[in-house]
Amino acid sequence: MTTLRWLAAAATLALVLPASPSVAATSSPAVTSLSAAAGPLAGGERISLHGNGFTHVTKVVFGGATAHGVRVTSTHTLSVVVPKHKADRVDIRVLTTTGESTAVKADRFTYIAPPAITSLTPATGPTTGGTRITVKGKNFTHVKAVLFGTTKGTKLHVLSATTLLVTTPTNSPGLIDVHVRTSYGTSKTAKTDHFAYVAPAVLGQPIGPTPPPPPTTPPVPPPPLVIAAATLPNAVTGLAYAGATLSASGGVPPYHWVAVGLPNGLALSTDGVLAGGTFAPAGLRQVTVTVTDSAVHSANASVPLTVIARAGQLYSFGENDAGETGNATSGAPVTSPYLVPGMSTVVSVASDRQNGWAAKADGTVWAWGANASGQLGDGTTTAETSPIQVPGLSRVVAVAGGTLAAYALTSDGTVFAWGLGIGGQLGNGDSSSTSRPVQVQDATDIVSIAAGNFAAYAVRADGTVLAWGTDEYGQLGDGGTMGHSTPITIPGLSGVVSVAAGTNDAFALHADGTVSAWGHDDKGQLGLSTNFQFEQDTPALIPGLTAITQIAAGADSTYAVGADGTVWGWGNYFGSAGVGDSDPVATPERLPGVADAQAVSAFEYGGFVVLAGGAVKEWGDDHYGELGDGNAGISKLTAVPAPWQTNTVEIGLGAASITNFVIKRVKPVIVPPINPIPPPVS
Repeated sequence: MTTLRWLAAAATLALVLPASPSVAATSSPAVTSLSAAAGPLAGGERISLHGNGFTHVTKVVFGGATAHGVRVTSTHTLSVVVPKHKADRVDIRVLTTTGESTAVKADRFTYIAPPAITSLTPATGPTTGGTRITVKGKNFTHVKAVLFGTTKGTKLHVLSATTLLVTTPTNSPGLIDVHVRTSYGTSKTAKTDHFAYVAPAVLGQPIGPTPPPPPTTPPVPPPPLVIAAATLPNAVTGLAYAGATLSASGGVPPYHWVAVGLPNGLALSTDGVLAGGTFAPAGLRQVTVTVTDSAVHSANASVPLTVIARAGQLYSFGENDAGETGNATSGAPVTSPYLVPGMSTVVSVASDRQNGWAAKADGTVWAWGANASGQLGDGTTTAETSPIQVPGLSRVVAVAGGTLAAYALTSDGTVFAWGLGIGGQLGNGDSSSTSRPVQVQDATDIVSIAAGNFAAYAVRADGTVLAWGTDEYGQLGDGGTMGHSTPITIPGLSGVVSVAAGTNDAFALHADGTVSAWGHDDKGQLGLSTNFQFEQDTPALIPGLTAITQIAAGADSTYAVGADGTVWGWGNYFGSAGVGDSDPVATPERLPGVADAQAVSAFEYGGFVVLAGGAVKEWGDDHYGELGDGNAGISKLTAVPAPWQTNTVEIGLGAASITNFVIKRVKPVIVPPINPIPPPVS
């Protein structure tokens, strides 16, 4: 059955190859892409429209506003000056003497409002500059500078779309307006943006000879600034954080705090209070905290913080050709959730097309399914249809599944691998297979792991990303297609908190809420443009995707959860994008009917989302019972409630799997509900 689906996928790829353009001169116009899909409300930018039928163009309209400066360079290309418009997402229509273009996804243009300042804290400081101030407001997106009059502030640090930090430059005494400049405009002058520069007091000149100064006692310098030793409470996945307050001594109070390396969803306030809630992967984090006093002295400290996954009962459903559901049988698909025996304290689960792996709360790892390549890790090649313990592993907090290979992350930041070694995917220096766990070379200080088709990834505590294995489609992100049997550091990636791996592609979530993508892009699953390309061999930021808290990748689709509880999907195959059809989606599109999302997971051709109250929605292909609703063969193009959703707070599964696993736990009472936000950018 799996072979037939691969053949079908190959046939589909052949069908979607672009044909040579051949459009009659009298046909109605059509827009297929834009050189820029966003701009300021004031317009004025010249952009290019690509498509066909651009003959005898009479007008180009953005929503209800008419563009000017229309230049038609060919029947396939024209350029216009963007007109003014209010903040909105509008369709661009091209009107000719033979017709009008139809509104499609490719012609959408987003007008983005300029920033606005609501407060400055503090609002006064010396003319010598150096005052660290907090700027509150809105629309702090793509910030270029903060201007004090005409002078730029220094040490710009954007915390979110509503908050930033900046240090004042030198200036003359008096009241001055502060403006935030972004790619979409500059904030208007308002009463709330005034900053007062105060000159130091100057004594008058004495008349007559200057008497000698009286003897003075040198000022006593303040004691050195020191961060008090801190022990941070553990963060538990899916629960509100217990909270902690950092403290310091010495220096010149008040203090200003910043943290780097926090689990996604936790945030440190400027006065040192750590709060929030997280769905970050389990593991040990080394959080770097910095405190700055009012005299601009600073001190740093590295503080350990452990993320613990809550344990729960493991259920399985989907294809079961090799016993991969763990239900002691093989053959017929399992179309409704099955409680896997002995798996009652599971904290992490992964799978591929033939196997399942689970980490328990006691740090052990269990495996089941086919075993021809030693992927069960027990030293044999004997298949098992029920879970067996993988010997030699302890303190494991997370597992990941590759192609007939498995990976385990321990609480001390090391990674182990076992199974099929083809392409060097085990990271042990060669392509040999092993039926017992071996340590991945040079992988230390790891906080999360992911695996795709013969390639694997690990995020270090410093925000860099390691990759190893095959590189046929540029999925190692190093600019080439040469595989590596030991980990390499992916160039150009920093500030990464987690990685999601598709079949032959990968995605990095940055601490600032943006997402980078690289690898195979035949269905638009990288989300980079409207033009499908064969491969992207270096990481590239996905345009327009901001304030993201979590990502997940399947075979041909990718998903992202926004800080506002929205879910975005792109790519598509068998309706796997969840946007209502099976057409390829090359830029992120919001999933209809999904709000208050907390976490998202992907399987081969579909996905699941966990909502704030613990409910679950699902979508995608159901040929082998992958949705677990008892109706194998009935696929879903949009997200619908999952019938097995009671008390579910987390889903774990493999990116290339059609056997799915659910970890069910007692639903916690969280007031208010957790809605994670990206941590501040360092």
